[in-house]
Amino acid sequence: MRPDGVTCAIPMEFTGTVPEVDCVDGPGPATEVDLADGVPVYSCASDPAAFPGNALRLGDFMCSSAESGVTCTNTATGHAVKLNRQEIVLR
Repeated sequence: MRPDGVTCAIPMEFTGTVPEVDCVDGPGPATEVDLADGVPVYSCASDPAAFPGNALRLGDFMCSSAESGVTCTNTATGHAVKLNRQEIVLR
């Protein structure tokens, strides 16, 4: 989390479709999604991780995690991203 956005890791167990992006070792599936200004930006991360059962808040961004997935919301705009093992939902 940072004041202007939030980055959420896509769990390794994710079974849905993610875009292919340029990673350090060549093209591959995205392992994280960054949400700033309501526009998702997919990228690779070297160590995707979640924080089950926790909630974090920084500025206008609030992220919470549960066994059902991770939800990160910009509380000022209402834009959000929800990730779980089957899908990525933007609202």
